Amino acid sequence: MLSAPASPSPPPGSTFPAEFHDRLQVLLTRLRETHPSPLLDRVSRDASTAHLERLRSSISALADTIVDGEGAKEAKRELRALEREVAEWADEDEARERKEPASPVPAALTQHLASIIAHLSRPVSSSSPFPTPKIADAHLLRLLAAHPDRVLPEGKTLASVLTKPDDGANQSTQMGELQKRVEQTMRRAWFDDAIEKLEDASTRTERLAGLHTDLHATIDTLLAPSQRAAVAAPSTISAAASHLSSLLSHLRARAAPARDAALVSISSSLPADTDSAKVYVDAVQASLELAEQMKGDLVRFWGGQAADSGRVGDDILRGWLAHMATQKERESILDFVQGGRDAVIAQVRSWLDSPETLPDIPKQQRLSHRLLAALVSPHAVALPPSPPNTPNALPPPLYTSAPLLFALQNRLQALLVASSLGALVPSSASAVLVGRAWDLLQADGRLTALQDEVARAAGPASSDAESALCEAVGRVLRYEDPVFALLRGRLEKALREELLPAVPRAMRTGREASDRRRQEEVREVKVKGMEELAKEVGEVVRDVEEAIEWVRDVWGDVLDQV
Repeated sequence: MLSAPASPSPPPGSTFPAEFHDRLQVLLTRLRETHPSPLLDRVSRDASTAHLERLRSSISALADTIVDGEGAKEAKRELRALEREVAEWADEDEARERKEPASPVPAALTQHLASIIAHLSRPVSSSSPFPTPKIADAHLLRLLAAHPDRVLPEGKTLASVLTKPDDGANQSTQMGELQKRVEQTMRRAWFDDAIEKLEDASTRTERLAGLHTDLHATIDTLLAPSQRAAVAAPSTISAAASHLSSLLSHLRARAAPARDAALVSISSSLPADTDSAKVYVDAVQASLELAEQMKGDLVRFWGGQAADSGRVGDDILRGWLAHMATQKERESILDFVQGGRDAVIAQVRSWLDSPETLPDIPKQQRLSHRLLAALVSPHAVALPPSPPNTPNALPPPLYTSAPLLFALQNRLQALLVASSLGALVPSSASAVLVGRAWDLLQADGRLTALQDEVARAAGPASSDAESALCEAVGRVLRYEDPVFALLRGRLEKALREELLPAVPRAMRTGREASDRRRQEEVREVKVKGMEELAKEVGEVVRDVEEAIEWVRDVWGDVLDQV
């Protein structure tokens, strides 16, 4: 019988220790005879790449397939032991990742942090849920790293907030009026010549190619690498105008909001089907001038690194921003909590030791278990300043997670309400009603709208029956309703099985695992009586896992001491 002694940690990026690899290969060889499976090759392949998350996942999947047969129980136990070893290494990698990003954060990002936060969209509410503005800023920076679409102006990318536009106040002192007029005259003469060449069929193709080259030479440095695809020079003015419109849309996504008005003006002056040489050339001139201004925006933000900034992908930017958000969250919360880190540890310990946490829960799962208890509580999560003994109050490491957790509570309620309503109508109409009710609840649907949907799904009925149905809808919205309570118990059980498996499902190798999971298709989580919303339940699981990972990334040292 194979044992699972502790193995030395594999150096990051290297192969696994020979001792671990040998034990794994012996087990795989035996399983090829007793339990043949395509997953055996997958495990072997993942072991050769030393990718912790993939190997952990493939070992877990293989163990799940072994149900019966010769030596099934022993093989399953050995696989779970190997999986735990890989999970421990993943935790060690996570601790290293928590300390430093993959590459050093550029000084420009820290110098212009206040400017970055000022670009972000604030909540519509005039009152912040956070105890201090610094903690609110940490929350915004966290969202920028994890969910940029929630805080960036519509249509903008991360690159748009990493610029510093000039207000133009000093332009007159930087360049004399006479010099500016001379340059403008020379430019206008050059573009007038371009118009003439485009209006002449014999020189049009050559001049279109020249303008195409000039545009890309200037604009490509402002675009993301994926947007710089080589495109053949257009042969007609309308094709050239269409291509320029595409370039302008890419520019707008990466431009500072202060440049939007100019970009909109250029785009609106350029009909996609135009065949006017003057309209096209005027748009080219305006685009080249604006591109030069945008380069100045980058220089003012990045300094000497401006030329390289366009080559930085969003994944690297998000890594830098996540590291900055981690630092800002710790700094702002430790400044707020009287007693600093020791007081934070004490509050986390008290929160984890509450009656909601079962005593036999393994240490590494206590955070997940306690957070799930907070989410399914009938009381909304609460932040300080709150009166003493406020139900469902969160400890400091969860302060920046509060809006997400509150939204998750609402989604859980909506899942239960929509599914409960489905139980009020014939099964043939239930699926459609549940989907419609879910959509209405996501849009803050009123009780009357829900009653109308249930009545429509139930079909023609007497006035007494309709009244009884409306009353039933009202009851479903209460915690004490039997159907609601039954589904709530099933949903909580399913969430616990997903978030608290015998061996942790989602061991990570740092924050990149969170990004990878969001890019993957959401796994469906089926709950009896809620089958129509299996994907939506899976989305809740994904978001809870993401919240847990963030707390572990930022406050792992605190959790290790409770």
